[in-house]
Amino acid sequence: MQTDFINLTTDSTSSDSWKTKTIAYVARTSIEVKLTNVTNLEKILSGLLNSGVDRINYVEFRTSQLRKYRDQARGMAIQAAKEKADALCADLGVKRGKPLNINASESGGWLNPYGSYWGARNYGMASNAQVSVQDTEGTSDSTNDTLSVGQISVSATVNVSFALQD
Repeated sequence: MQTDFINLTTDSTSSDSWKTKTIAYVARTSIEVKLTNVTNLEKILSGLLNSGVDRINYVEFRTSQLRKYRDQARGMAIQAAKEKADALCADLGVKRGKPLNINASESGGWLNPYGSYWGARNYGMASNAQVSVQDTEGTSDSTNDTLSVGQISVSATVNVSFALQD
């Protein structure tokens, strides 16, 4: 747990003569809490609220195995790109050659309320594949919990340009 933000402002009212009168000072402190196990999250949130915390602005869930899931998603995307290129080549009566260009992008590993945009242009014979894997570790099995962590999406997009062979 660490302090993330401190703010001190005044709460004031204005009078008829355009003068303001300070009626209170408002102090706000923001803390950041990192948990490695979500099983006690509800107890911690309740404890914070019972201790006088009046606002919880943002709760973010991340996976501790991000590299593993990104590698898995990227491998699946590469396999899907090869399969797509093979299908396109078969329709053209040619074979897929060696890769000429490879570009990969990964996303996710946390629940992002703002979402993300993925798009790329392909020129020539290129195969584009996007896949997602889900991290279900940390989901609550208890029926008494009101918190449902759910799944965290980890995505990979792979653009591969292949040479063509007769």
